Amino acid sequence: MDSSTKLDFIKKFKHLRILEIGSNQIRSWNETLFHNLTNLETVGMRKNLMNIALSRQMIMDFFNSSSLKVLDLSNNIFECNEMIYKFYKYAQFYPDIYIVGYNNGTGYSCAVTGTGELKTFHSFAHAGSDIIEGWGDKTEISHPILEIGLSSMSAFLVAGAISFLIYRNRWYLRYYYICYKQKHKQIMRSEPFLYDAFISYSKNDEAWVNETLVPFLEENEPRLKLCIHQRDFKVGNTIVENIVEAIDSSRKVLIVLTKSYMSSSWCMFESQLTQHRLMDETGNMIIVNLTSDKDFIPSSIKQIISRVTYLSMSVDDPLPSLYLLPSSTVFTLPSNWTKLKVTLME
Repeated sequence: MDSSTKLDFIKKFKHLRILEIGSNQIRSWNETLFHNLTNLETVGMRKNLMNIALSRQMIMDFFNSSSLKVLDLSNNIFECNEMIYKFYKYAQFYPDIYIVGYNNGTGYSCAVTGTGELKTFHSFAHAGSDIIEGWGDKTEISHPILEIGLSSMSAFLVAGAISFLIYRNRWYLRYYYICYKQKHKQIMRSEPFLYDAFISYSKNDEAWVNETLVPFLEENEPRLKLCIHQRDFKVGNTIVENIVEAIDSSRKVLIVLTKSYMSSSWCMFESQLTQHRLMDETGNMIIVNLTSDKDFIPSSIKQIISRVTYLSMSVDDPLPSLYLLPSSTVFTLPSNWTKLKVTLME
């Protein structure tokens, strides 16, 4: 039963800080209830005495619609559905919310419809769950030529502004057109992948990528298969089409972050496109940061760094010639290089 009506009274308590609704046989609700409760910090819904069917609105309430700090859904059984997967992912994106008894998904269980088999949120998620108000005053313009001139100027300015916005965002428009053409209502990425990683980098850093990074990853055991744009992009496809295909056919995306990368509007577009394609995935976007402390980092990059695997390195980090060493010595590499390869293999 939808409990939205039963719980609708909660919306009136705008200064509510603690909400305890446990042991009330609340199965689900299908409209957001917490979006105006900006002071809400704790929600308790223990021992519900009825299986809980998580809904999109419930997840929005728990993670997006409030300033929640503590969520207690313990001692409950949930129904296994796609919302379990979304809850698991949101819990990873919002580590500041303490979920009582959750234990990274191993402490909460759901029942499979039909069989009643119990699965933890963690096992269910990893098994796969089958982003110009007028002209001011209203005085009439009596001169027809002036009126025509002002109208033409307005139309010209509007057309110019639209043209500028289209040109400035032409690659984004091209990307969304590709998504529409492919009828991607949802981005689907799954094994087997053609490549282990797609390398995103600035042309100014091409020497370091081709002479140091790529040989280390591709020519030393365990060998990885990389997607490099100058080598693997398909002739005849647009650049945007090639990037989309490279991301979707690679298990991970490795961004080589440098001052040149951040200065390139094309590279910044590539990083944002990657973030969009991998929005619902954790750990598949990796940044190798080669910038110095003095380099300015745009807020868009800072936002990405805060959510993905991040490794600070230097172009001067020593890299032994493994071509002359047995494969067993791979673990004697400098820690940064070891971490990079291990992360790409996970």
